Amino acid sequence: MPKIIVIEGVPGSGKDTLQTQLVQEYEKNGFIVYPFREEELLWSWRHAWIPDIVEMRMELMENMIEYVKSLNDDSVVILNRFHISFALFCLNDEVKIRYKNVISNLKEFNAKVLLPFLDEEVIEERASHRERRSKLWEKHLQRRMKQYNAKTIGEMYSIEQQKILKILDDQGLEYEKVKVMLNHN
Repeated sequence: MPKIIVIEGVPGSGKDTLQTQLVQEYEKNGFIVYPFREEELLWSWRHAWIPDIVEMRMELMENMIEYVKSLNDDSVVILNRFHISFALFCLNDEVKIRYKNVISNLKEFNAKVLLPFLDEEVIEERASHRERRSKLWEKHLQRRMKQYNAKTIGEMYSIEQQKILKILDDQGLEYEKVKVMLNHN
């Protein structure tokens, strides 16, 4: 059975860095690695407000599970954002049963969730994604902050990190909070 690792966390926490490190480590040890980044899986912030995105994302998660079932035992699938992001932003009554099935499948695979976690003192700086500065990004952040009733980006992402932990506890999947060595330019 292939190994599944899911990387979840707030923007700037080091998800991409962690994924790169994991890919290198597993490939060095002879595994076939399937790395999927959030933008490739419709999890980009640019997709967040598209009508009917919830159904598209749900179908994509189900298709990804079926794809993983078809892989060899010496495979490692690394999903950079997957089911937790869905629970945070998309879960509604229409897809709850299907979502629970995805979680059941993840449990059958003994999936492990790695959660790069930011300390309060760096969360605003790291999560702001200064490289994304555009009117579209600012609009997205404002909508998100309004959803969380947060006054700052740091407050919003602190709330989100706590929600991620609660979701993981509720789902009963194995997870680990990790510190990623981040480049502080």
